Amino acid sequence: MPELEDETNRPKKRLDPNWVLALCAVGISFMALWVSLYEVSIMRQEERAQVWPYLDLSLSYSGDGFAIVARNKGTGPALVGNISLELKEREYTDWLPLLDDVLGSDHGVTYATLRVSDISGEVMSPEEELDLFAHPWTQPIRRLSEIIPEGKLKACYCSIYDECWSVVGDKRAVTESCPGAPVSQPR
Repeated sequence: MPELEDETNRPKKRLDPNWVLALCAVGISFMALWVSLYEVSIMRQEERAQVWPYLDLSLSYSGDGFAIVARNKGTGPALVGNISLELKEREYTDWLPLLDDVLGSDHGVTYATLRVSDISGEVMSPEEELDLFAHPWTQPIRRLSEIIPEGKLKACYCSIYDECWSVVGDKRAVTESCPGAPVSQPR
């Protein structure tokens, strides 16, 4: 019967130091790759935050008169889609039909005293503020200013990265797209 080798006489297998160094180098390379990818994701988030629009629609009451105001409170341009007012189950994108429906056709408000801006399809710069509707105080405008808060101002706008939001009253939600918004340039 062949003699069994003694376990103690067998040469011990040692790890080759070159293999150990190579495995450490591969591990460090993977960690460096992960850190780089993480930094890129943070930079993308920062880039988006630097051009984030925030469109605010509000009613303004002053000594001069009544106004419906749009303001971009964000840090980037707002690509505005559509803006409207929903009142009594009807949606208005033009102000004169609203005046006719709410105040009657003999309201006396004309373009001579009415200041109107249509920013649908336009770009609003950061901190830009525009009166969508403004009129000095008259009796019909006082009635209008009491009725309009019953409705909901609506808007849809996008960032230059085609991230879009819709605003209905004081609620804001992310949306896929905004009809009528200017198209941002491809990067």
